[in-house]
Amino acid sequence: MVVTAGYSVVMPFLAMHLAVERKVPVIAVGAIWFVAGAVGAVSQWIAGEIGDRIGRRPLMLGAMWLRAANLAAMGWTLSLDGPFTSLHLLTVAALTVGNAALRGFFDPVAGAMVADLTPTERRLAAYSLQRVGINVGWAAGPAVAALAAGIPYSTLFYACTPITIIGALALSRMQEPPATHARRAFT
Repeated sequence: MVVTAGYSVVMPFLAMHLAVERKVPVIAVGAIWFVAGAVGAVSQWIAGEIGDRIGRRPLMLGAMWLRAANLAAMGWTLSLDGPFTSLHLLTVAALTVGNAALRGFFDPVAGAMVADLTPTERRLAAYSLQRVGINVGWAAGPAVAALAAGIPYSTLFYACTPITIIGALALSRMQEPPATHARRAFT
């Protein structure tokens, strides 16, 4: 819930901000989201492999810390005064794609961690709780953004950074689950 709420305050509104406020052509905004979606999908596949080799917790922590930095960088980029140049757009595009990749490195590994930590007979309840948390995060983020209507959009990214850090700190207090069959060498 915390991780999802952290980025759902800002990311759902980025395309609209670029198209309406920054006058970026909609085709360019769509291209950014297309690439971000593709990279996010590929990173999920890669994350599963990496998580099985180095452990789920280190991969999730790395993704969360990098995502906090990514959100702060996005806030800084969007706060720059003056005309929105091609360099600004490329920077926002790279940060958006990076955000999608980092989400891809977190989400599937978090799901695998639920399986690692939960006995088989309680997995349905555990996955249901995880899903409810994600949905609450998706609902809470835009609600917070609506309450912050007078605050500059770029400032919301700075507010989301510590939320992501709180999630990372909470995860850092957890122990790595014991090795599962998924991490054994495949023959």
